[in-house]
Amino acid sequence: MYNLTSRKHRIPFLISLMIGLTFAALAPPTSAQAPLGSPLRLRLRIDSNTLRSGETTKIYADFLDRDYQQVPSDGTRVIEFALTWPGSRQAGSGEVSPQRVTVRPGQLSGEATFVSRQPGRLFIMASSDGLDSSQTPVLITSQQRSFLSQLFETVAYAEPQNGIEINQQTYHSAPANNRFQAQIWVLFSAAQQPGTIVKIRTDPCAGIVYKNQRAEGHMDITVDDEAGSVSIGISSATPGIVTVSAYVRSDGPKAFAQIKFDPPEAAKIIFDSEPQSIGINDREIPVSVQLADEGGFPLAIGTDRERKIRVSSALDPKLVDFDPQTIVLPQGRTSAPSILHLKRAPSVAEMKLLAMDEGNTGIKAGQKIITIQRPIPVAASWLLFMAVLGGAIGGLARQLHQGDRLDRITPFWTGTYWNLGLSGRIMGSVVSGLFLYWAIKLGLAQVTFDLGTSTVAFFFGGIGGFAGLVVLAQLEEWCFKLLRWTPLRKERSVAANSLPSPEAAATSASLEKA
Repeated sequence: MYNLTSRKHRIPFLISLMIGLTFAALAPPTSAQAPLGSPLRLRLRIDSNTLRSGETTKIYADFLDRDYQQVPSDGTRVIEFALTWPGSRQAGSGEVSPQRVTVRPGQLSGEATFVSRQPGRLFIMASSDGLDSSQTPVLITSQQRSFLSQLFETVAYAEPQNGIEINQQTYHSAPANNRFQAQIWVLFSAAQQPGTIVKIRTDPCAGIVYKNQRAEGHMDITVDDEAGSVSIGISSATPGIVTVSAYVRSDGPKAFAQIKFDPPEAAKIIFDSEPQSIGINDREIPVSVQLADEGGFPLAIGTDRERKIRVSSALDPKLVDFDPQTIVLPQGRTSAPSILHLKRAPSVAEMKLLAMDEGNTGIKAGQKIITIQRPIPVAASWLLFMAVLGGAIGGLARQLHQGDRLDRITPFWTGTYWNLGLSGRIMGSVVSGLFLYWAIKLGLAQVTFDLGTSTVAFFFGGIGGFAGLVVLAQLEEWCFKLLRWTPLRKERSVAANSLPSPEAAATSASLEKA
């Protein structure tokens, strides 16, 4: 049984623990989470949709999948911000900075700043190539009035009527699949105070979505902050016209809007969400395309007729091809596959795929971005440093394991031979660690580690520093045997064995005196 309080057993235990932790660090990470969907649309958020002239606020363009869940960007995308004035009787003004934002792969949103100017109402729009755009309203009010101005200029600064209206985003076809959300905005002529309840009703009964909460037919929305508008989504499973009404008080003004839901029909081409990334050495990548409605939801009954979809890539045609290049989607089918062939490793970090209907039927082309994962290069000097450090630590651990004293730091003469001391043995361990690491990196052993990482350099350097001295000693004996030499330490051992013991020497001296 091991006694961990003893240095003889504690040091090997610590070395074994270090090796185990290193193997655990080298193990590939695993995840039980399902892969996230690809971005299909944008959602524009704003910190405050009611501002006074001259105030600023942050705006965010989030990436959403087809189920309106936030997902990271699948590649490098450019988001453009612009100002619009749809249906506003009193147009406000302001500035967005910057107007173009570049979002890197893995980021959840793009960020910009809006500065309000002229009082009134306006809409901020965010768009990106290949994604559904989004917009949000902003209400700009006048600067705070002084007490004197309220006394003498009450007519000029009279509060506006507490009016209400509904503005809705226009769609080519709102699919009745109970998943698509038609976006509408309930607009107020004056900012509503926190705690105000806005009542939303639909006729016939339809889904109402507000901040990821869904209700059927009616919903009472409580305004949290001072708000000049409320954004909601309307969905329906039945084709037809849905009338939406909004009001604050039953005896107050009401606003109405009508949304026409149609049976789902082919409106765009989409790629499957996978694969989102490939390795640098991947050469055959399966992809699949399918037809979807206006909301990006795949058609449940398939295409109404045979369609030919041509897939391509923005890369050099000499580098990539598809099998087949033109995908035939028979009537009633929902999707069809193709194989992307890479003839060599691409030099770019991303690859954009396109899918277009050859019939020119007005169906929107599909886009997909695949990121190419590359190993992070490590400088050769850093690898050598880690191997040297690992060898030094391994040599020190071996010195402690053997119970040698550390007071002899530098080499010294024992009277019969040179003892390398601690520094000399550490240098030998460093050389042994470098030898072992280079031997494995040059292919003398078949391993599955990534030998271009500093962790592996340190790991094998440590093993070489700990065990390399034994290997060199064995090589020394083999060389001596081949050359028929006797190692110096064996000569010392024979000489030491030929000397009489202290007891024998004392007995011999007493006999001589007698």
